[in-house]
Amino acid sequence: MINKVNMRKVVAALRSGQFKQDQGRLARRLPDGTVAYCCMGVFCEVALADGLNLDVTDDHDSMGGPVKKFDTEILFLPPLVRDWAGLGLQEYDPRVEHHSELVRLSVINDEFRLPFTVVADLIEKHYKLLEDDGDAPGTD
Repeated sequence: MINKVNMRKVVAALRSGQFKQDQGRLARRLPDGTVAYCCMGVFCEVALADGLNLDVTDDHDSMGGPVKKFDTEILFLPPLVRDWAGLGLQEYDPRVEHHSELVRLSVINDEFRLPFTVVADLIEKHYKLLEDDGDAPGTD
């Protein structure tokens, strides 16, 4: 079941302007030393900041580009992050409703190139994060 408390943290981070947006990898190191993220990479960073014990290493993708690896992942949400968000282990690439269709977050971020603020709105709406249900972790 969705952990609304943690998902709200992700939504706030996506809206914060703290993260530079990128496509194709959870997190890519740029030539200037900064890091740019896919929206799912922001999930990883928020979970880390929340105390989740992820192994984060610098690595290279299949094209030789510098990336941050979260546990063993460079493309999809690691199982620990999925569990932290309450997405379930099958949701390596969660879906949200966009124009009456369920669309993967990777597609929203990478192909549609919607800004993080819009991604945050879609997550908030899809997972009903504005509804008050006592904010109990794991409630749906």
